[in-house]
Amino acid sequence: MGTELRMIDEDFRQSLLSKMSISQGNILFLRELLIEYKEAGMDKNSMMNNLIELRSSCNSDVEDVFLDLMDFVTGFCNSSFRIF
Repeated sequence: MGTELRMIDEDFRQSLLSKMSISQGNILFLRELLIEYKEAGMDKNSMMNNLIELRSSCNSDVEDVFLDLMDFVTGFCNSSFRIF
């Protein structure tokens, strides 16, 4: 993986964790961040890999947030909420 991709991944993870701390459980607020990164060029596999990595290192109280975000990425949700 190139240096630029690693930097994008790290920025994505940091941004998501930061937004989670202020989202007050608003999953649609966090979904907007995922859309921003998609529009900036992040592909589905990279986004999923980052979400999986974050989920594996998180507290169980926020695991459902990551699972919901993964559902938006994979399309396991209402079609109007799909990201890819």
